[in-house]
Amino acid sequence: MPCHSFFLPFSCVVALALGLAGCDGTQSISQRLAGEWVGRPETIAERTLREWPGRLVDDTIDAQHPEVAAAIAKAPPTDLEQYAPEVEVTLELLEDGAARMAMAGEEALEGRWSLTPVEGRRAQLEIQITKPAAGEGGEAESLRRRFEIVLLREGEGFVLREQGADQRYGRLLFLRPGGHRPGGAPKPDAE
Repeated sequence: MPCHSFFLPFSCVVALALGLAGCDGTQSISQRLAGEWVGRPETIAERTLREWPGRLVDDTIDAQHPEVAAAIAKAPPTDLEQYAPEVEVTLELLEDGAARMAMAGEEALEGRWSLTPVEGRRAQLEIQITKPAAGEGGEAESLRRRFEIVLLREGEGFVLREQGADQRYGRLLFLRPGGHRPGGAPKPDAE
């Protein structure tokens, strides 16, 4: 068999393997974050299940698993979780760097966003928002907020926590509009 007849199929297989390498595909974190998101407080059950050792290799582990249920029962709810039904944040991150954020029932804030990858699916999201002037003659106020984010394993969403915030305050779980929450949710990942 001539060498060139083996080379072409082999090079196609290598090219395909390189193209598919990496479990998160070829999109950057910024590209994966671009778009519209709806955030609600992450529950202790969601976080415990997502971080449970062995969860990635055993899909049968759920919140009813005796050890998981015991860990959930021991953990106190976060501050955000206590207000879960009332807290909803919409976040729109456009590819051109524009950002729009609103809490349910409040006026949206607009600004700019940037992202600094940290490692793996972790990154620091910075949003700079300019609040309109309060009253006539007032000056607009510029706010810069930094958040730690972790993308969910299969890219369905992410969890967000303000940088420097107390862990007991909690995190927001962001999914695409109409996305479903853990229980019937996307396969969570270990952090």
